[in-house]
Amino acid sequence: MPAIRACQRIGVLVAGLACAAPAAGAPAPGPAGSDAAAKAAGSAASAARRLEARLTAVKAVEAEFVQTLDTPALPEPQEEAGRLYLERPGKMRWEYARPAGKLALADGKDTWLWLPEDNVAITAPLAGGERDAGVALLMQDRPDLLARFEVDWGPAPKGGARPLRLRPRRAGGPYDALLVNVDDSGFPREIVAIDALGGRLTYRLSAVRFVDRLDPALFSFTPPPGATVQRAAP
Repeated sequence: MPAIRACQRIGVLVAGLACAAPAAGAPAPGPAGSDAAAKAAGSAASAARRLEARLTAVKAVEAEFVQTLDTPALPEPQEEAGRLYLERPGKMRWEYARPAGKLALADGKDTWLWLPEDNVAITAPLAGGERDAGVALLMQDRPDLLARFEVDWGPAPKGGARPLRLRPRRAGGPYDALLVNVDDSGFPREIVAIDALGGRLTYRLSAVRFVDRLDPALFSFTPPPGATVQRAAP
């Protein structure tokens, strides 16, 4: 159980809600050459700009989510699920139904991870724009993907469209690449964070609803009496 709980925490940390890690290093670009490669890179850059524009246009979102952690540290993939509330910029609430009561929250200033089975709340200052890890890119005010990532196309799944692949330009972070699939509106429906050991943390969104604003109380958290509060380094 301690290993599972550690992985649960890592999943949220990679999401950028409870940790402050810089983005991971990008692999060196391949040799320049073919016109086809140049056109593909240009097409990916255009797709990244469209994604930026779509994110910037969003005010607030409600959605169902499924989170899957698949890593060599686990005997089998671990799946969790719940409801996401997002208000841009800087506010997120991941309200888990599986496991019941787990909560990850960003209130615009600080982040909280509540683990009721341990009676532990982990908090840290909200990561800055230079630390746009994983799904935290959804809540940035004005994301600049081309400045922060090497952009190209990921491998196409069987019968599916090729995802946009974002490889961070800075070294030292918790993942090597993000794969982003979008829905018909251009909003992300799946984000996959891939680490250096091949582990994959996948977020799939469904029943997405766009709104102008959400109840401010959704982004407020006070640890219950008797809870242990751990403060993570910024």
